[in-house]
Amino acid sequence: MCQAIREMIQDGFKEGFMEGFREGILISKKEMALSLSTMDMSAEKIAEVVRVSVALVRDWISGKDE
Repeated sequence: MCQAIREMIQDGFKEGFMEGFREGILISKKEMALSLSTMDMSAEKIAEVVRVSVALVRDWISGKDE
């Protein structure tokens, strides 16, 4: 296999890994936000703690993101 093809495969692997990593972090943030919402924490405070937008927290809580 030529070097260029190997590099393309490695680049694709790295991109896929990073995409999966970012998705995993977002899933963790969503789970934390939903947990905090059951403790009557406001969407604004949850967004501050989880470090995402208030709109995203509201979507998660309402189930609009699914």
